[in-house]
Amino acid sequence: MIRIALCDDDARCLRDTQRFITTWLSTNNVHAEVSTFSDGDLLLCAFQAKPFDIIFLDIVMPLLNGIDTAQDLRSMSTACKIVFLSSSKDFAVESYTVKASNYLVKPPSFEHISAALEECIADVESEDYGIIVKAGNGFQQLPLKNIEYIEAHNKHVKFYMDDARSFEVPEPLCALEAQLLTQERFFKTHRSYIVSIPHVDFFDMTKIITKSGNAVHIARGMGKQFHDAYFSYMFQLEKCLKC
Repeated sequence: MIRIALCDDDARCLRDTQRFITTWLSTNNVHAEVSTFSDGDLLLCAFQAKPFDIIFLDIVMPLLNGIDTAQDLRSMSTACKIVFLSSSKDFAVESYTVKASNYLVKPPSFEHISAALEECIADVESEDYGIIVKAGNGFQQLPLKNIEYIEAHNKHVKFYMDDARSFEVPEPLCALEAQLLTQERFFKTHRSYIVSIPHVDFFDMTKIITKSGNAVHIARGMGKQFHDAYFSYMFQLEKCLKC
């Protein structure tokens, strides 16, 4: 699920922006989690615990302004989309230093919020977009197309990539399922495994061999379901390639 944050010390602007966003999400049948913050410190604390995909960020705020907040966000992740909100155009040039996706003058209209949101969501849902996971003191973006399979290890999971790299993340597998299993490319073959169908080289009713030669277990009774999911995905892929 896409995670959206709004940060603004102006309660009225915060409320209006939230209303515009929730209206657009509902109208377009897009599922997202929307959180609001009144200052940059609160946003940074929440982001450190679990990153957001899209952030609408006021620039002129007391204590920690929007530009400084964005710089701190960028030190943790380069993947999130930042849309600045400001009553002045004076900070537009500075916004490029933190790779902002958009810059809206306050009060923003529903049309401007909608256009910025639609563009950010399109980027988030594009093929090159990845899942953001904890990595040391920061966050790492793992492109979905490069994930071969995921294996659970107690309360940790390990991502195996198609370039032989691996990343261990301090989260249980169930915490990642909502983000991964909505993608048709991923299938949970076992309570401890999620596999990427495009990276499957061979399978039977009990196991999968990935293109890198790794073995992934298929739970008893799941062989037929994986068989159907695999051929359904490959059929849709072939149709798209012919379009």
